[in-house]
Amino acid sequence: MKLIYRIALRLSLILIPLMALWATLFYFMMVEEINDEADDTLEDYSELIIIRMLAGRELPSLNSGSNNSYSITPIDEAYASSKPHIEYYDAEVYIPEKEETEPARILSTIFLDNDDNYYELKVAIPTFEKDDLVRTILFWIILLYFVLLITIIGSTIWIFHRSMRPLYALLHWLDNYTPGRHNAPVPNDTNISEFHKLNVAAQEAANRSEELFEQQKQFIGNASHELQTPLAILGNRLEWLLDNTELNETQIEELFKMQRTLGHIVRLNKTLLLLTKIENGQFPESTNIDLAFIIKEQISLYNEIY
Repeated sequence: MKLIYRIALRLSLILIPLMALWATLFYFMMVEEINDEADDTLEDYSELIIIRMLAGRELPSLNSGSNNSYSITPIDEAYASSKPHIEYYDAEVYIPEKEETEPARILSTIFLDNDDNYYELKVAIPTFEKDDLVRTILFWIILLYFVLLITIIGSTIWIFHRSMRPLYALLHWLDNYTPGRHNAPVPNDTNISEFHKLNVAAQEAANRSEELFEQQKQFIGNASHELQTPLAILGNRLEWLLDNTELNETQIEELFKMQRTLGHIVRLNKTLLLLTKIENGQFPESTNIDLAFIIKEQISLYNEIY
């Protein structure tokens, strides 16, 4: 897998938990803010009702529709002492006009009238559907995820390719580099210090490789040339021993073995010389041959021998 694709994949995977965390925090912060606003409204409405009741004034009309609604219930002292005097909570409220239940935010508070009688006041205001809010947030989070993913990956790929041009140029040069041949210098047209150092190091490594290659060719050529004379002398001395000395059968057999080994060394030396000449470009002309045709010509001869 290419580096840019691996980066894009990791970015997309990292975005998933980040977006999920952001959506969760966003949901709870929104719910908290809405509840705070609803609680302030409930508190003001309950204070208005209590003040009017204690003052003996007319209370607001009861409403079980979509607007604010309340109920006042006389309670005893034991019940009042067992319940918190102010409590906020969410509940489902039945709406007769719609013949269905709707989510509501409720304030339950306990107070005393002028005759020291306990009352429980419940004030309710309609609130939002949490399931609808979750679905809406989820939809927009998924949409935002894909928009961010496409934008970030597209920008990353564009920036990556723009920034990594010197590296791609170096890789292309390395693909075409062959020791011992005429190679173009390493392209180093970049202002990025890291890539500049990398190109300089690659050029120095290529120069060292060329020097070692030339030294190797020179050593092989010199060694092969220097070995020709002693090998020829050894061959002549073996032939002289075979032709001019009286030897028994065992000695003759040993000399023949030495002669075969020496012949193998001579052929190996000639091969090294040939390879050195080829590497040095002393055979500039080349001819294409049909190897299959040559083998087919030899098949008939070797079939008879077989």
